[in-house]
Amino acid sequence: MDPGRAFGTGQHASTKLALSLIASCFQESDRGRPETVLDVGTGTAILAMAAAVFGADRIMAIDNDPEAVAAARHNVMANRLDWNIGVAATALADVPGRYDLVCANIVHDVLVGMAPELKRLLAPGGRVVLAGILCGSQEKNIGRVYGEQGMRLVCSEHEDEWAALLFEEVS
Repeated sequence: MDPGRAFGTGQHASTKLALSLIASCFQESDRGRPETVLDVGTGTAILAMAAAVFGADRIMAIDNDPEAVAAARHNVMANRLDWNIGVAATALADVPGRYDLVCANIVHDVLVGMAPELKRLLAPGGRVVLAGILCGSQEKNIGRVYGEQGMRLVCSEHEDEWAALLFEEVS
C-alpha cells in the first residue's frame, strides 16, 4: 500500500474501525453480502480494496483530492483489483446509482454535511459505515443526523478516542 499524499494505510484507529465494520457487513449470513459499494473520500482506496477482497462485485471509490485519486488508482492497479473497482474524482452529488454499502472515513463536519447525499445513494435496506468520528458529542451528533435521514444505528466500535458507526436504511 503506497499512501502517496493520501490518507489510509490501515494503521490509524479510524481506518481499522471502518475496516472492521465493513468486514462485518460481509460476514452476516442472514443479510447476504453487499454487491455494490461506494467508498467516499477514498484516500488510498483501502476501504474499497477491502470490499473487493471481501467479495463485492462492483465498487466505486471517489475523492475530491487529485493526489488521493492518483494514489487510489495506483493502489487498485498494483493490487490487481481494477477489474471491479473504479476510481474517480467525481463529486458526490454527481455519483449515479444506488449502493448496498456506502463507506466514508472522513471528519465529523463533512459526514454531517453529506448525510442527505449518502442517503440518496443508498439502496433500500443498504448500510452505511462512517468513521473519522471522535467519541462523545461527535458520535452522538452523527447518530442524530443520520437517524433523521431514516437510518438506524446497528452498532458502533471504538478505539482510543475514535468511533466508527454502522447504520442501515429503514425508511
